Amino acid sequence: MINDDYLKYMIEEITIEILVHSKCQETYDKNINVCKKNLFEYLINSIETTDYVQNKNIYISVINELIDYCVIQENSIITTNWNDLIKYKKHIEFIYNFQNKYKIEYPIIMNYKKKPFGNILLEDIQDLILKKKFNNELLLYNLYKFILKHTIPLLSYLEYIYNLN
Repeated sequence: MINDDYLKYMIEEITIEILVHSKCQETYDKNINVCKKNLFEYLINSIETTDYVQNKNIYISVINELIDYCVIQENSIITTNWNDLIKYKKHIEFIYNFQNKYKIEYPIIMNYKKKPFGNILLEDIQDLILKKKFNNELLLYNLYKFILKHTIPLLSYLEYIYNLN
């Protein structure tokens, strides 16, 4: 069973490893590499199979962007000291902006009998166009749900740390 909080837990654990337990650069680098690998595998495995097949590149791009910000960048979440409120505020803003960047409302099925294209196109062609539009929007909506599923627990963790100080 895939845990929706895994991203949060992994960020929390690697932060502890990096800020508390890493004694040398080699251990630090090893922890980051293991974290990147585990997060990527976890996030890929948490995608619905049909969505992944149809939108593999979009999902991989989103996952890489999230991992890059959380783990790889110089001022990543995992390297931020817990009492650095300014950075935590920036991390919280990034996650909110990340969610909003991919935000899409649930697609609405239009009734082709209303003839959105009038009498210009045959009803069969209009139906085909509307189904394609709905399916594309549905895939983007599923991507948005995927992002929310993983970033909401992370956001709650960041807000908790921010409010502790």
